[in-house]
Amino acid sequence: AVTDLTPAQQTGKKDGETVTPTAPTQTEVEDKENDGKWTFEGYKDQDPDTTDVDAKVNGADVTFEGKWKFTPNKHEVTYEYVSGTEGKELPEALKVKAPAKVTDKVKGDKVTSPVPTGEDATFRDETNKGTWKFKSFDKSDVTITDKDEKVTGTWEFTPDPEPEKYNVTHKFVSKDPNKELPKEVLDLLPANQTGKEKGDVVKPTEPTTKTVNVEDGTWTFVKYDKDQETIDNKDVEFTGTWEFTPKTTPADYNVNHKFVSSTEGKTLPKAVTDLTPAQQTGKKDGETVTPTAPTQTEVEDKENDGKWTFE
Repeated sequence: AVTDLTPAQQTGKKDGETVTPTAPTQTEVEDKENDGKWTFEGYKDQDPDTTDVDAKVNGADVTFEGKWKFTPNKHEVTYEYVSGTEGKELPEALKVKAPAKVTDKVKGDKVTSPVPTGEDATFRDETNKGTWKFKSFDKSDVTITDKDEKVTGTWEFTPDPEPEKYNVTHKFVSKDPNKELPKEVLDLLPANQTGKEKGDVVKPTEPTTKTVNVEDGTWTFVKYDKDQETIDNKDVEFTGTWEFTPKTTPADYNVNHKFVSSTEGKTLPKAVTDLTPAQQTGKKDGETVTPTAPTQTEVEDKENDGKWTFE
């Protein structure tokens, strides 16, 4: 393609004549085979006595030598990091760690892919709670042809192991070890708190009702044995204490009657004292009571020749 541009021969030149070379019809030629470009630099001057590029015929034919320079095309190799784990996007902070592109490479050059090693081959991903590890490049090296090259490095993600999970349980006990908790209280036991991890600060769940009335008294929730606890590689149990208060039965009181003589020197006869009303029983504290009237209010006393009257 370059030699085909050699100008046609100039003929009929005479001895002593000054001649100039014929310029090629184009000064740049693409060379796809060699992936570059030929550029015409000029002819060699054969007559130093002139400032032009020329020659003087001196008893022989003249041949002008034109020089062409070859410039290869420059190519680059770029690198990209991608995720090899389905459903996981490679973090931007890891993507930017891909090797810098290699420039100014020409056809035939061989470029080895820079495999990361040591700490550079792993990446901690706090957002996704896991670690990325470099697997491989899709090409261990590339040989430049007539185009740029791209090399892709794959990273695989390994999630952190699931942390051990712990439970928070509750237990109810009676303050009086001799008094068992009734079902009504035990049914208030809170559900377990699950899925707790080491370092979590947990608190007990308060019972929904803290006072329970039963047939023989009342149960009252006192408190848990601790306000909170930090999970440390084991389940946590909170113990809640209930106190029993028995029902109080009001005391029963009696209403009694007593007859006395209001007549000085006279003692009530049996016929009068026999009229003393029966005792009133089962009276409660604070209750208002009235006396029972005698069945009769006048009694004849033949022995003393008189009459007793109930006042």
